[in-house]
Amino acid sequence: MSRRIGRGLTGLAVAGLLVGLLAGDAAAGPRSKEARQIRLFEHIVDEMLVDSPNWLVQGRHEARGVYVQGDGAIFTFDASLVGSGWGGWDGGHKWWNFWDDDDHDRVIIIGKDRWDDDDEDDDGDRRSRRDDYYDREMKRQERRYERGKAEIVEMIVDFGDVLSVLADDEFLQIEAFLERADYFYEKDLDQLSMRVKMSDVRAYADGKIDEKALVEKIETKES
Repeated sequence: MSRRIGRGLTGLAVAGLLVGLLAGDAAAGPRSKEARQIRLFEHIVDEMLVDSPNWLVQGRHEARGVYVQGDGAIFTFDASLVGSGWGGWDGGHKWWNFWDDDDHDRVIIIGKDRWDDDDEDDDGDRRSRRDDYYDREMKRQERRYERGKAEIVEMIVDFGDVLSVLADDEFLQIEAFLERADYFYEKDLDQLSMRVKMSDVRAYADGKIDEKALVEKIETKES
């Protein structure tokens, strides 16, 4: 079991799930134990996402887990960013954001590279305010994304070792499919992948390496 209840998760909720898992392990065969642990970590991912002030998801049951023998456990979810300016998950243009100027005139922003420099109704001062707003918004979304990645790392550190059915040479892998945030569009980001070998997770759980060492072993790829 993890050495501590997660910093970014609801401790009582996760503790209850852990109790349910451990209560059934003794009587469970390998296959049912594997399925139960995958389901448990799905709940842990869901708790992290729902409680997050950075990630935005459609509902409470977003995570999907699968075990691939020889590779390990892979958990996927779709996510946007809190406050990304989207009006919902269905319909509308794929990439847009609303900006209100001082006169409350609503303008659709589709990235600064797509604005019309020859717009006769757009004076220099208004364009400057719009540019400043967009730059600030991109920085806000970047901070939320970086903090969201840190939440995933904390979750792996705190709870990775509940997947006791995985072999030491298999991986715990998180695949986040990124969408509906202007920052993702501007940076051409569609997917965030994080994975760590279970032998490293267990070394941390057993006190053989510290948290910094485990975090450094987490492989991160963005595409």
